[in-house]
Amino acid sequence: MVDRHSLSIKNIKFSLLLFIVITILVPGSGNCTEHPLFTIPLTDTHASLGKHIDVYEDKNGELDIDDIRTPEIAQRFTPSEMDEPGFGFTTSVYWVRLTISNPLEKKVEWFLENAYPLIDSIILYSPDKDGDLKVVEAGDHMPFTNREISYRNVIFRLIELPTSQRTFYLRLKTSSSMNLPLKFWREDALIKKISNEQILFGIIFGACIIMIIYSLFLYFAFKDIVYITYAIFIFFWGIGQGAIAGLSFQYFWPNNIWWANVSVPFLIFASIASMIEWARAVLVTNKYAPRLNKFLKIVTSVFLIGLAMSLTAPYAVSIRFATASSLITVILLIVTSFLCLKKDNRPAYYFSMAVLVYFFGVVVFALKTFGILPSNILTNWSMNIGTFLLLVFFSLAIEERITKERRERIIVQKDLETQEKLLEALKESERVLEEKVIERTTELEKSYSQIKETLEQLEKTKDQLIHSEKMASLGGLTAGIAHEIKNPLNFVKNYSELSVELIEEIEDEFDNIQEKLSRESMQDIRELLHEIRLNLKNIHGNGIRADRIVHSMMDHARGTKGEREKVHVNNLIAENINLAYHGYRAKNPTFNVTFTKEYDDSIGLIEMVPQDISRALLNIIGNGCYAVNNKQNKKGDDYSPELIIKTKAVGDRVQIIIRDNGLGIPEEIKDKIFHPFFTTKPTGEGNTGLGLSISHDIVVEGHGGNIEVVSEPGEYTEFIINLPAI
Repeated sequence: MVDRHSLSIKNIKFSLLLFIVITILVPGSGNCTEHPLFTIPLTDTHASLGKHIDVYEDKNGELDIDDIRTPEIAQRFTPSEMDEPGFGFTTSVYWVRLTISNPLEKKVEWFLENAYPLIDSIILYSPDKDGDLKVVEAGDHMPFTNREISYRNVIFRLIELPTSQRTFYLRLKTSSSMNLPLKFWREDALIKKISNEQILFGIIFGACIIMIIYSLFLYFAFKDIVYITYAIFIFFWGIGQGAIAGLSFQYFWPNNIWWANVSVPFLIFASIASMIEWARAVLVTNKYAPRLNKFLKIVTSVFLIGLAMSLTAPYAVSIRFATASSLITVILLIVTSFLCLKKDNRPAYYFSMAVLVYFFGVVVFALKTFGILPSNILTNWSMNIGTFLLLVFFSLAIEERITKERRERIIVQKDLETQEKLLEALKESERVLEEKVIERTTELEKSYSQIKETLEQLEKTKDQLIHSEKMASLGGLTAGIAHEIKNPLNFVKNYSELSVELIEEIEDEFDNIQEKLSRESMQDIRELLHEIRLNLKNIHGNGIRADRIVHSMMDHARGTKGEREKVHVNNLIAENINLAYHGYRAKNPTFNVTFTKEYDDSIGLIEMVPQDISRALLNIIGNGCYAVNNKQNKKGDDYSPELIIKTKAVGDRVQIIIRDNGLGIPEEIKDKIFHPFFTTKPTGEGNTGLGLSISHDIVVEGHGGNIEVVSEPGEYTEFIINLPAI
């Protein structure tokens, strides 16, 4: 084994030495005999020349055609191994050597195409029959009108003599990506290819025009900014795709060389910026992805800077930034659409499909642009195919948006109808309430002249109160009414109490003179006094009830204006549990309930207005006592009343949870329980309908917190009070 191994090494060394000797003795002979040759086919009408060319990279760009044809440089050409070579972004000059052989006994006219339109300069050196070189220059650094053939890609018309062979040289330089998709064409095949391209481009750009017109129509119909942003996006996108394909240079600015070069990165930045703005509008990212929405605004600002940079910075810098930005944008929009799709945003489904399809097109095109993937029909047309599919899915997203708007309008219409019914019910309730107020106040009309005047004032402002949406105006009106009613109520209470005392004194005096009167007269007088005492007690009782309503109205109008101080929440709750329980038992001696207390000891002192929070706790705990007592009366001994009071720290907030196992709150009235004067308790149970409204104002407006209500009818009601911990 050792001998064979040594022998192999010696053979390898000998072969290398022989190769070096041959290379030195016959310089360039190997390259001359081995460089690729393209023979004009007898039947094929077109072919790719990528594997029939030699390529040389002139990194400094200092060589001319005479230098290239010297034996020293000629042997440095490297045969291409790809059908469509690509070298990515580069500042080098690339030379291509192409040898064409015509085996036919007749002249052959053919066309040499470089199927990548974004080449700054391409110079063809073709030898004539005398060996002299004919020079033809093209590219987007020259006016489009100078081209021999008016086509978006550079095409050279060439004629090969019968049974001839000659070598062409191409010098290519560009600030964009260096791609060499060189093609051989016969005239009929080239015409057919151009015709097919026109159909394909007509479909793509026709779809763009249709979508722009359709979007503008929708904008004028619905006045929704989403449609105008879509039209702007499609406009920039269509012009940008035309610029990348060379069509914009051909048809829109054929003689503006500067704009022909800067327009590509400019339109890419304009397209992706408008695409982001349309995505934000159609996906409603401010609702479904608010954090990402802010980030997308920042990205749009960066791309607007890219717009300015594309007009001032070197093309090589701006086109790299624009290409990378397209890829980043698509990734961002994929993430955004998936986040919105998770939240049941239907347009996001089609949007995500669109950007995913286009994502693959952009990735393929970007990888081809950077030279990672070869240049071929799939990579060259990847963005065009992706664009067409993008428009298809985007149109579906627009259709879903319209459908969604129709559904929302139907829902809004139903809500309006429901609100109208509620308004009618409110008016009917107001009418019934007005009748009851008139009926109750008729008996005291003569004595309460000031009340009558106030009620007339209340009647004048009643419509304003019904239609008012701000509780501040209700508080001001309530305060005025309360102050007007308070003075006559004080007179009613005081004089009714004084009249009772006078009757008692009269009865005492009757004891002294009863011998002077007959028994029948005494009996009649005592019965009359008894009836007067009962009437006065009724007046006094109703006066106390009205006074309680006035106090509640004044509390509601005043809001919370106490001094803030640091309070231990758990202790405050414990105190108010006892107050609420014993206060309720004072009116209902047989009432009993089990209190379950779960306090979070980690909660320290919290800054609040203790008397106001106490008022809110008393109202809610009192309502809980009423709920379980009411259920106890209906269920009997099979039911055990229970109130659960919990506290816990949640982030920067403290939660106070008050849960009762009473009758619960029906779903249809849950949204009304914090409205002033709304109550489900029967008349005469000491309820004004302002307790929960006052509690809501204390927590929300007075302390910057909120109250949540969770209820299962027939099972439980749970109030969750959230207060800032600081």
